[in-house]
Amino acid sequence: MEILKAGSIEKPKFCSNVTRKTRPEIKAVTISGKGDPMLTFDEKAARVHRLLEEKGVKPAGHTFGIYYLNRGEVGVENVEWDACIPITDEFEVGEGMKVKQFPETEVVATTLTGGYDLIGPALKYLESVAQANGVRTKWPLTEVYIEEGEKPVTELQYFVEKEK
Repeated sequence: MEILKAGSIEKPKFCSNVTRKTRPEIKAVTISGKGDPMLTFDEKAARVHRLLEEKGVKPAGHTFGIYYLNRGEVGVENVEWDACIPITDEFEVGEGMKVKQFPETEVVATTLTGGYDLIGPALKYLESVAQANGVRTKWPLTEVYIEEGEKPVTELQYFVEKEK
């Protein structure tokens, strides 16, 4: 893991330093959604958690969301996303769910401590620091929900575009 230099870019108090790291391969039960995730993400993730509980399977990590389209470009009603729960065990999943294998990949990341209304400024900071370090990022965006509730903690990750 490498901490990227922010230079003259001011770090918001609600963000950690930006890091560049290799995210390991992840196997997860996923359920897809379209539209504003604030409306249905939690319900879909809860459905996957209930299935895991019924099967006696413990999650292998934090719940995360993968957002395939930039809401600023396509409009929130067109955002496509997956709610994901990491697993290690094999089992039959429920209707509308899939087991997906996410390959190891290089990402840049920052950790946001605060409400989801701060995600926009946190992403702007992440993108600015990456760009200042010559790192090209690409979608999808991954949000790892480390803590939820009154004071959420979310790691935001963009893929690093491979040099050609």
